[in-house]
This record gives sequence, C-alpha cells and structure tokens, in this order.
Amino acid sequence: MARGNEGQELHTYVNYAWGDESLQARYGYEPWRLQKLRELKTKYDPCGKFDFFNPIPQARRTRCRGQDSPGYETQ
Repeated sequence: MARGNEGQELHTYVNYAWGDESLQARYGYEPWRLQKLRELKTKYDPCGKFDFFNPIPQARRTRCRGQDSPGYETQ
C-alpha cells in the first residue's frame, strides 16, 4: 500500500492490486458500487468459480454440485 498518504483515499487499479488494499480502494468508495458488484457476482458467478483474483465477497454463496466431492477444484 502507498505510505505517506494517511487520511487520503487510496485508489488502486485492480490489475495492479497486491491484495492488501481495501475493497473500497479497489472498486470505489461509493457504497452503491460494492452493492452493485455483489449483486452481479451473485447473479453471474453464484458458485464463486472466479474468486481467485481480487474476489468480491458475497452475502450468500450458492451450494454448487461437486463442491463437497473429493477432487473438486476451483480453477
């Protein structure tokens, strides 16, 4: 994270994020932004198959076929 900017909002381009930035720094500080992203994530990726890079936490996760099976991998 950038140092020396205490009290200022940090803005990070998602592709250059290290992962220790806040969700707001990566996706925007307006509350509606994260809400909209969570809704889209729930609609289009309910099983979380694309959670490997800068994931957007969802309020609820759909239980998908095969997740509890041995050998299940999220790729």
